[in-house]
Amino acid sequence: MQTDFVVSGGPSVYLFRPTNEGALEHLQENVSEEAQWLGDGLCVEWRYAAELVTALRSEGFSVV
Repeated sequence: MQTDFVVSGGPSVYLFRPTNEGALEHLQENVSEEAQWLGDGLCVEWRYAAELVTALRSEGFSVV
């Protein structure tokens, strides 16, 4: 099974890096234009990271 998102970082900010076009398109369509990116990774505050993982998995994406 291919991983769609790789999460790294912490403890205050996590980076969600999409690993394929479908994952990238999902982020681009569903996050605010004001979202912060670091390179190819979406920056997410620690307090929202677990919720985002849950939401992505409920959409059928794999997250590691």
